[in-house]
Amino acid sequence: MNSREEIQEAFDDYNKTGFGKWRWADVGPVHGKKYKKFAIGNN
Repeated sequence: MNSREEIQEAFDDYNKTGFGKWRWADVGPVHGKKYKKFAIGNN
């Protein structure tokens, strides 16, 4: 997937199938709203 056409095709496929036609019970966040970050930095 290098050309502009191939990238557009990937977007079109995603828009048609919703990511490979996977059947998700919910379209919400995977880990729920209580988790604000997934990684902790050195700051």
